[in-house]
Amino acid sequence: MSRVQFATELVAILVQQGSIAANLAPDLVRQFQDDSKAEFDEFLRSAGLVTKAQLLAALSAYYRVPAFDVEGYLFDHELLINFPKDVLLNQAFIPLQIEDNLLAVVASVPSDDLIEKIGEYVPYVIELRVGLQRAIIDAIEEFYDASLTNIADLNDDDEADLYQDDLGVEEVELLDEEDDVRL
Repeated sequence: MSRVQFATELVAILVQQGSIAANLAPDLVRQFQDDSKAEFDEFLRSAGLVTKAQLLAALSAYYRVPAFDVEGYLFDHELLINFPKDVLLNQAFIPLQIEDNLLAVVASVPSDDLIEKIGEYVPYVIELRVGLQRAIIDAIEEFYDASLTNIADLNDDDEADLYQDDLGVEEVELLDEEDDVRL
């Protein structure tokens, strides 16, 4: 499917939903001709033409799968390690959860091709949802960013700071009720 066809159909859905005015449709499609889907999604949101919820609803109608907002979702480490980071980023998808033999996955472009690609890594039945590409990429990057929560990456100073923090917690927990300044 071409970029222009995608933009035309998505804008038609947004007009039908009442999210944008019909007179804006031709200009939006014309402006999108040289941009990627992700750039178009971001443009619609950053220009204030649609809300995240409106865009997700339109993408859901376009792809005929449920929408899922990945922002703020805590992803299961055990699911993510089944896939190489570069595959997650290049295909713009992230696994959500497993229930029985069903793996729910949110993707920027949910498709049968993506189901095949995911099937190379896991034996589950794949159920796709659609999400915003920038949010999916950000969630993947955030998950793989080194942080203080990864004990293997701590240096001696970090460990000493964590130990000091733990001592403070223990001291507060040992206070009698009348000594507890938190009350």
